[in-house]
Amino acid sequence: MSNVVRLRAALPLVADNSARAWIDLAYEGEWKGHHAGEFSFTESVFSNIVKRFGVQKNPIPITYEHPEKYMGTPVRAAGWIHDLRIQNGHLWGLAEFTPDAAQMVKNGEYRFCSVVVDFASIDRKSGEEVGPELYEVGLTNTPFLDGQRPIALSRYHRPVIELTAPAPVRRSTTLITSPEILIPGIRRR
Repeated sequence: MSNVVRLRAALPLVADNSARAWIDLAYEGEWKGHHAGEFSFTESVFSNIVKRFGVQKNPIPITYEHPEKYMGTPVRAAGWIHDLRIQNGHLWGLAEFTPDAAQMVKNGEYRFCSVVVDFASIDRKSGEEVGPELYEVGLTNTPFLDGQRPIALSRYHRPVIELTAPAPVRRSTTLITSPEILIPGIRRR
């Protein structure tokens, strides 16, 4: 199953030179003040999200904000999530951005993302409950999870970055110009 994910992650949907980056989707914790009710992100929840992602053939869409159930209105994609990883209590997604979305991130118009998770997802084929499943990521400036790492894109199209070592959570007031500074231990393919 992991080979399918790697193959899918290697195939760009937007363009060969599209902006790609590992982005911080969520971190472990418990939240009681969400309008949809209490929820927790745990290693087990993240593992199920990654497992369900591996079953799915299509990448996860990245949208602008969280469109309200579409109402028949077309929803533009800001990009696509091609791979998921769990590292140091965080869920990371390999994002491929459209040119417009990449420019908005580079301009500072969008700094964060917000996940949409169905904690009682139903398998489309079997009709059985399969647990937590990620089905959308929205670019936003007001993520529900306070303290996420901002999305960082190079001004140049770089090779896909691969997470290889634990990344400690740090707060920095320094402008980050290189992914190696943001995530120690990464390497470029």
